[in-house]
Amino acid sequence: MEPIIKSKWDCLSSGGDWLNRFYTFDDSVSALLAFFVASTTAGWSDLMMLCATSTEIDYLPLEDSEASIIWIIFFIIFVIVGSFFFLNLFVGVVISTFNIEHDKIGGNNLLTEK
Repeated sequence: MEPIIKSKWDCLSSGGDWLNRFYTFDDSVSALLAFFVASTTAGWSDLMMLCATSTEIDYLPLEDSEASIIWIIFFIIFVIVGSFFFLNLFVGVVISTFNIEHDKIGGNNLLTEK
């Protein structure tokens, strides 16, 4: 009979190696990094499922069918708002740079005296 492994300590006492995923929610810094990556829309669906199925620190996640719908809705709203924020930030920087360069050259550079 195989022991049922539910936590890091069960795994280590059974002689296994406990490996966390790269993006976790085990501490604040890792969670902020994970949310930043999710707001850039790079692999946000994997992070959403990781968050929705997580239980406690150093415990195995739940099955995908047991995922919390609240976290799924939160991630969808977060990605939409975060994407708009980054898009607006990018457009703002482009427009600001254009206006600075336009002021350096002068507005009527291509016009003649006539």
